[in-house]
Amino acid sequence: MNTVTIHGNATAIPELRFSASGKAVVSFNIASNRRRYDGTKGGWVDERPVFHRVVAFGALAENVAETVTTGTAVSVTGEFVDNSYVPAGSDQLRRAIQLNATDIAVSLRFATAVITRNPKKATAVTEPALDTVTNEPPTAEPVERAADPASVDQPAAGQPTRRIHGVNKAPTGPRRQQVA
Repeated sequence: MNTVTIHGNATAIPELRFSASGKAVVSFNIASNRRRYDGTKGGWVDERPVFHRVVAFGALAENVAETVTTGTAVSVTGEFVDNSYVPAGSDQLRRAIQLNATDIAVSLRFATAVITRNPKKATAVTEPALDTVTNEPPTAEPVERAADPASVDQPAAGQPTRRIHGVNKAPTGPRRQQVA
């Protein structure tokens, strides 16, 4: 698959439809505005915008319909698809290139956003899995961590160690240890 990413502004509110099978489909256009520096004029010159038709499916389509409005700056990643056709009563081919989106992101360059995670869809399993040791449903209680500073440098039983300049040390995450 040849993947491309295009940045631009939505030219209208995305149009959300549903297929006969109930799958969400959204389509909208984005305009990619181009500028170039013209040394003879001593400044930047706007070139004609390039318009792209974007189509997204499923949950992505529903999220786009709720989020993107006219003028929203977006980055779209996907694959170009050729949907060219010959209209009835004509012998001329009409070019119809669209970008089938796999991911769409709102630009935060000139805006802020509040992220709302969608709930996961229900699956076939409706009850939580039982703990394999206690044979009871899992608890949401926090796990206690050792607060003893002496235990930080010592690996817990069964934890891997790594060699740092000839010394065995337990992994400590992003913190670096100084070796004299």
